[in-house]
Amino acid sequence: MVPVKSIQPFHDHPFHLYEGERLEDMIASVKEHGVLNPVIVQKLDTGYEMLSGHNRWNAAKLAGIKEIPAIVKTDLSEEEAYVYVIETNLMQRSFSDLAISEKAAVLKERYGAKWQRERRKFLESNPFCVKCYEEGHITMATVVDHIIPHRGDQKLFWDRSNWQPLCEHHHNVKTMTEDRFKEYRF
Repeated sequence: MVPVKSIQPFHDHPFHLYEGERLEDMIASVKEHGVLNPVIVQKLDTGYEMLSGHNRWNAAKLAGIKEIPAIVKTDLSEEEAYVYVIETNLMQRSFSDLAISEKAAVLKERYGAKWQRERRKFLESNPFCVKCYEEGHITMATVVDHIIPHRGDQKLFWDRSNWQPLCEHHHNVKTMTEDRFKEYRF
């Protein structure tokens, strides 16, 4: 059990807490049964930071509960902590029920890490800028460019045959000339 007062919300919590009837129902349930499922927190020097269970914790505070069951995590990286926040919320809610800002946070977490891994692997196996090579010199590629701009099309985004390694200069030139003015229809 962890004292309710010793917990602070996750510093970058992207989800809205329950309000209205949903919150009132949760408070009534907590008053009658207590907090049935443990929250997940991470240990800090000054107490705990909530990772999963913000609504249960909020309902417990409002119900006057002094301690709640908790699973305590230690030594988590920022990325590992954020995974708990995102994934546990998705287990409780449908993606379609999320607000736009909440959807953006989920997609950033889900695709940001995946993109960084895929980008790194692609540049390891394709280390040189293709445009510099065409010009007769060799420059290390730093950007994975989408040959055909994906414009949000996830299939096109992840299609490796649509990727090319570019240096920053050639990526900027392509983006400001070719990509900017072409019209693509899907």
